[in-house]
Amino acid sequence: MKTLESKFKLPTRQYLSSTVIPKLYSKILSQLKEEINTDLDREHTGENIFLKIKAMVNEWNIDISNLSIPIYMVTDNARNISCGLNIYNDNDTLHHYFCAAHTLQLAIEDSLKENNMGSLLKKCRSIVMHYNHSTKSWERLQQIQLRLNLPNHKLIQMVETRWNSVYLILECIIEQKEAIPVLEATKEFSQEDIPTFSMVNPIIYSIEKKLDNFITKNSNTAAGIGFTRSLRKSISNRFLVCKNDPSYLLATVNDPRFKTIFMELENVEKVKSLLTIEVEKFGSACATLEISETEQNLLLPTTVPVSTNSLSDILQERSISSSTNKEQLINSFKKEIQEYLQQPLLSPTSKPFLWWKTNCLNFPCLVPVALKYLGIPGTSICSERIFSKAEQVVTARR
Repeated sequence: MKTLESKFKLPTRQYLSSTVIPKLYSKILSQLKEEINTDLDREHTGENIFLKIKAMVNEWNIDISNLSIPIYMVTDNARNISCGLNIYNDNDTLHHYFCAAHTLQLAIEDSLKENNMGSLLKKCRSIVMHYNHSTKSWERLQQIQLRLNLPNHKLIQMVETRWNSVYLILECIIEQKEAIPVLEATKEFSQEDIPTFSMVNPIIYSIEKKLDNFITKNSNTAAGIGFTRSLRKSISNRFLVCKNDPSYLLATVNDPRFKTIFMELENVEKVKSLLTIEVEKFGSACATLEISETEQNLLLPTTVPVSTNSLSDILQERSISSSTNKEQLINSFKKEIQEYLQQPLLSPTSKPFLWWKTNCLNFPCLVPVALKYLGIPGTSICSERIFSKAEQVVTARR
């Protein structure tokens, strides 16, 4: 700098710390406040949140107040969001569902509070902090791990907003992990390349069965039995609405990995009726259905001969003909549904959309229904993951 401009005087450390940085901080602070106020300049009530969502959706030329197609919104369990989308929304085609992964974590929190595990978690957190915040302690831990032939793993800290962190911190310290089969469930819910809405009821069913087996096999004095019972109760209560909700049932039955195997008998008949109704709405999709010549003749519009009788006779003839055609069409829908349900199940790791792409000509009436319900996300993790990635990419330095 002296060579380039000898008269230029570099700012001192004191000038930077007392003048430049405070001014920069004030400038950025005012910009953030302005953006926040512009984004939602009123109290975060349910009504204000709904109006903000409505304005954001309007930017995509979608009027929430006058929808002709169903829209499914998946959010966390915040009460103000739930209030905004359920109380202030008077349109039957806008459907709101809770994030399954977030609901699962709330069930865990319920169980932790009910069993007074706060003090235990506090001690675990202190142990982890001791080794993670001290270089000497971490080196001693590595030496012990080497001496005992243990994996050289760093202890995981518990973070309130990071799901599964409670499980992971306990897994590092205790061995009783079979009592808490939630880690795999959250990972399954967090996938992006396969349908997750259809997985909610099957996964919750599997968790409940695993918890029931643990309770049955262990005595009342076994470690973790109280927590397991509390977790079983909380999961059952929080996901009770999913077991009878038409959208969840239709999503599951249209997933060739599950269909009706996790449903109660009364729900199997219920979902067949719901599926028939949904297929009727997309009746035009059956134009490519390969049926016999006899069935084709039955499904084609019947030409009713002009009667020489009175007007009432002509109307009655047309009414009977239309009723017969509709009945035959519904029977063809039911036949296709039955043939689909009789197909062998896919493995849990298979990709349902690929199966539907391969079998779209075999079940043309069911394809639109499958796309409608399998396209609903089971959690809000994907959108939250985008925000997290954006924060890492668009840093202040960049």
